[in-house]
Amino acid sequence: MIKASQVANATRGQLLRITYDLLLDSLDNIKKHANENEEREFQAEVERSRQILQELIDTLDFEQEMSRDLLRLYVYINGLLIKSIMKYEDSLIDEAKNLINTLMIGWDEAIDSDKADIKVMDNAQQVYAGLTYGKSDLNESVLDDKNRGFKA
Repeated sequence: MIKASQVANATRGQLLRITYDLLLDSLDNIKKHANENEEREFQAEVERSRQILQELIDTLDFEQEMSRDLLRLYVYINGLLIKSIMKYEDSLIDEAKNLINTLMIGWDEAIDSDKADIKVMDNAQQVYAGLTYGKSDLNESVLDDKNRGFKA
């Protein structure tokens, strides 16, 4: 589960990673619904994956040559998703997952080598995660900052 604090404190590369994670989760759900013969849920999850892909396409910077290559790849993956609905087949989802995983590995290396660790939201409230003793608890606490991300 992705929390607002992760997004608010993320760099551009980390936001891309979060988006890829969301897409991979959605692709996993497609396979689950296909295996359980849940056609309506299958189609809804394919549509969700397509929306995530569209968000990736919308954020491409076409002044960069690599964006054209990514666009072609995202359009190809979108085509796989459309075919999976038409054929009600999850084998095409495996190919889409492999492509996204390959992209994510490449982006992870680029993110790790990028020394410009600039947050996307400059004026966001700083959130720190603190560990507590509990079975599955992770509490988020906020420093006493009067600025809640808005400049007046």
